[in-house]
Amino acid sequence: MNAPVMPVRSQSSASNRHVLLAEDDPDLRPLFVAGLRRSGYRVTAVSDGREALALLSAASRGDLALPDVAVMDVRMPYVSGLELLGALTEAGWPVPVILMTGFGDATIRNRAYALGARELLDKPLSSARLAAAIEGALLLPVSP
Repeated sequence: MNAPVMPVRSQSSASNRHVLLAEDDPDLRPLFVAGLRRSGYRVTAVSDGREALALLSAASRGDLALPDVAVMDVRMPYVSGLELLGALTEAGWPVPVILMTGFGDATIRNRAYALGARELLDKPLSSARLAAAIEGALLLPVSP
């Protein structure tokens, strides 16, 4: 991944916050998108890790705005949520990351938090729970 552009994040309401959602489940993705939009977020949803990586790479070049928060499934085709989190951490991006999993064992949890995840949510989860996790992640300062 190219060197990231370090944009200044504004401290505004949820309606101005942009969420990148990477979820490969075609049944869950639209439910999460609808719930987050009802909560006032702008959402860009992708279906796999490769699409998420392409968007994040475009943001690193300045072609797209960096999302305020990234929400990613741990298990996705092509590039996993843990691999994406690792790339963001390595690049020093100021983006909080929330991971979701239906298979959250201790090894995955430890790795997620070691890589800098703000939270690891167990599926099934509601859109309201996801929105609450996003709000919590956005309240904490982000280390560059």
